[in-house]
Amino acid sequence: MGTNQHDVRGTLSKVAWYDYDPYRYVVAVNGIVCVYSFLESWLAVWTFVRGSLVLPEAFQVWFDFGHDQGFAYLLFSASSVGVAMAQLLQTSTVSILSSYDCSDAKAFCNQAKVAISLGFGAFFFLALSSCITGLRVARWWLS
Repeated sequence: MGTNQHDVRGTLSKVAWYDYDPYRYVVAVNGIVCVYSFLESWLAVWTFVRGSLVLPEAFQVWFDFGHDQGFAYLLFSASSVGVAMAQLLQTSTVSILSSYDCSDAKAFCNQAKVAISLGFGAFFFLALSSCITGLRVARWWLS
């Protein structure tokens, strides 16, 4: 989505993701979740290599679980907003550059749909991670 900038057919104008607030939200949330995922991956490698947790165990399991849940919901909401915006552009309810629709900027609309689909895929894996960290919380709680 961050590189989605295309020409509008028959004009010298370009349409970009930052022209629409919902797409700005999608890019911001995906960036935040990306940074979080890299940090969590680094913490997992650190824990595996060192054999010890960075934080105390009680705090670590709740920290992981809470952040996985929060970021999964945030990612789902961003993808949902992106789908709504893509649908509005597709049906010409919202115009591109005040007078064009998706038939005039097909590459822009298609790339936005692909980016949003990948966001839903990322949500699926973050939700799966949340389930796994939920099991870690339950195992810690029961021990």
